Amino acid sequence: MSDPRMIDLTEAQIIEELQSALDKADGDSSRAFTTSEYADLSGLSRTVVRAKLSKLKSAGRLETVMVNRRNLADRLQQISAYRIIPKADDE
Repeated sequence: MSDPRMIDLTEAQIIEELQSALDKADGDSSRAFTTSEYADLSGLSRTVVRAKLSKLKSAGRLETVMVNRRNLADRLQQISAYRIIPKADDE
């Protein structure tokens, strides 16, 4: 029996939600976000975000870059961040 609180979203809808959350965040679609930032912006769990980013990577639509973020000890740490590459018009 499925949980009535769960919303079934297609993979395309989740990817669209991630991109929409980014656009609303600061209007800079070239900015890269960490999995935690994607999760916070989209309201999805980090596990779901990682799974969807993995699918995007397999499809050649994800760029990985290193960014500096402050950790809980207030030290700069270099971590992976991701930028979604827009789908080509001919796809």
